[in-house]
Amino acid sequence: MYIRSRAKYGVIPLVRRSSDLQYHTVFITRADSSIYSLRDLMGKQFALGDINTASAQLMPYRELKQAGIDPKTDLKIHYSGSHVATAALVESGVVDAGALDETIFKSMISGGKLDSKKVRVFYTSRPFVSYVYVARKDVPEAEREKFARALLALKEGKDDPILKVLRAKRFVVATDQEYATMRQIVKEREKF
Repeated sequence: MYIRSRAKYGVIPLVRRSSDLQYHTVFITRADSSIYSLRDLMGKQFALGDINTASAQLMPYRELKQAGIDPKTDLKIHYSGSHVATAALVESGVVDAGALDETIFKSMISGGKLDSKKVRVFYTSRPFVSYVYVARKDVPEAEREKFARALLALKEGKDDPILKVLRAKRFVVATDQEYATMRQIVKEREKF
């Protein structure tokens, strides 16, 4: 995660995919579940994924807290270790609900790895910034700029094979200030 890497190693943000400016966490449950809102999760079995991701830990924590739910006392948390495992736990009924990255959820549905007749989204988080391409702090500024310019220059219609591999449509400049909200959530989460 960028915030920990920045604090521990001083990494410098360079660019991000434009899609990473509007990331979401989805909260899912079984299709036949009686869960329709975050408040309906009280006392339920709930799966969270990788502890180092915003979409599987930080955003669910923030959304639950803002809905008046203390994950520590109001839920029975299961740490699945991954988005895919969270989805599988929900689909199989091992847990009542779970939270995972929206893009991974959609990819699993479209790829047939998750049955849309068995699970449904009942809540989507507010947007947040996610993935970012970074450089070590000891990389010379000229090299950082060269790398960033190369990604910023990629254009749809011209560089489609490269953009497809990078799962991007275009790149935009990234700044550390974009993570102020995430830093605050990390501080709150560490108390959890």
